[in-house]
Amino acid sequence: MNRNAKNRIISGAFVLLAAGAAVKILGLVFKIPLQYMIGDTGMGYFNVAYNIYAWFYIISTAGLPVSVSISVAKASANSDHVKCKAIFRYAAIIFSSFGLLCSALMMIFSAPLAVASSVTGSKLCIAAVAPSVFFGCISSSVRGYYQGKGIMWPTAVSQVAEAAGKICFGLIFASASSNLQPNITAAYTITGVTCGSALSAAICVIIKIFYKRTKTKKTYLSAAYRKNVIKELLKTALPVTVSSSVMNLTGLTDVFAAPSRLMKIGYTELQSTEIFGNYTTLAVPMMNLPMIFVYPVTSAVLPVISALYSKDEKERVKNVTGMLYKNVLALSLPCAVGMSVLAAPILSLIFPVNSALLASPMLTVLAPASAFCAMLAATDTVLSAKGKAHFTIISMLAGSAVKFVSTSLLITVIGRIAIPTGTCLCYMTAVLLNLIFLCEKNSFLGLKPIVKLSLSCALCGVTAYYVYELLHIEFNNALSCAVSVPVAAAVYFAALYLTGFIDKKTIDNIIGKIKKKELHHDRI
Repeated sequence: MNRNAKNRIISGAFVLLAAGAAVKILGLVFKIPLQYMIGDTGMGYFNVAYNIYAWFYIISTAGLPVSVSISVAKASANSDHVKCKAIFRYAAIIFSSFGLLCSALMMIFSAPLAVASSVTGSKLCIAAVAPSVFFGCISSSVRGYYQGKGIMWPTAVSQVAEAAGKICFGLIFASASSNLQPNITAAYTITGVTCGSALSAAICVIIKIFYKRTKTKKTYLSAAYRKNVIKELLKTALPVTVSSSVMNLTGLTDVFAAPSRLMKIGYTELQSTEIFGNYTTLAVPMMNLPMIFVYPVTSAVLPVISALYSKDEKERVKNVTGMLYKNVLALSLPCAVGMSVLAAPILSLIFPVNSALLASPMLTVLAPASAFCAMLAATDTVLSAKGKAHFTIISMLAGSAVKFVSTSLLITVIGRIAIPTGTCLCYMTAVLLNLIFLCEKNSFLGLKPIVKLSLSCALCGVTAYYVYELLHIEFNNALSCAVSVPVAAAVYFAALYLTGFIDKKTIDNIIGKIKKKELHHDRI
């Protein structure tokens, strides 16, 4: 691979990474004011519809950009512009038609879906967000086409525009309808998601019409040729779609298990909707927050393990895999402990106090799931690198089944705490199965490093709790959090060093790399 190609890949990856980070930040910015505007009950209706939409969206679009980009990349490498054009045309027709069908099904069956979730008031929300699936298919067709050409900015621009449109339209509609019933306000609000998707689709279509159009002679394409192009697209898209839809089952399981089970133990529909909205808006996003740090690690390691495994360098594969697990746990475990012991103070910094107090017990129980989720990402990465990606589907199916059953059984005993407990058991089951499927005992960390890391995390949690409690006697919540969190982090890293989890050689290497970068910048 020449230098220009490498630079193009790096710059493209950076563009997508920056766009992804911007979308995550905008998503958080959207949820916080929305919580204040429509409350826990409104967010319950919103999130029931959004989770159903997310699953339909994934089965419609998850495999589309991948299949189009791979097929277009192969055709472009051979300068086969006729085939590139054919790939885009058939992908747009097939997947947009499927997206239109999914949107229609969501609208037609909005009432039965709402009844199945036991949140009957979510009917209007499901119908309002349904067109987003169709618009998402249009956007994905164009994004996949340009990714195959090695041009990443259309994807980045359309993603950021979609997130920004969702925020602007959603907040405007929420404000304009704030005096209406919560389910109607939520329906107006989620229409912002549809508007954002429509804006993204419009931008993608404009880009496709005007940007770098390749002129090709009109060529007759035989039925066999068209059949081969379609077959190639579906062959790549279907496995990715199945895998992605299974990975998204946890959110769908919550929709169809949590509210109905809450109602069975005595909560009204309104109360169960409020609890569900509170849980999915406050606790779940906080649990997912550490993954921002984990995904870059797994993404960087995937090609390394793949290359080493293809060369049959088992010892190096074991070392890299062990390093991956070590880093992922070192990043996620202290976050999990911190969120667990400071659930109420952290949530109160961002959300209304009443909502924070309702969500804090659920976040305390849910927080360990962030470590399991991080390890799931790591083990999924290793399985994918070794050509065993299909095992991740089995793991998540088993995990989702455990989640559904455990939530149903435990909710009569521990009430709403059963919902986060089921999520923890889901990810724990999936991780354990992944490790069994890997069948490589030597690639795991070992007992000593786990003990050292656990001790360091325990000291971190104890420090965070007692420093906060001492400060909170005299100072407000914000200042107490601002001091206790960095103090706990300092104790954590000190404990990692003193226990030998991080050795002096590692620290010297990190310092050396930092100095090397500084010297390089000085020369520039």
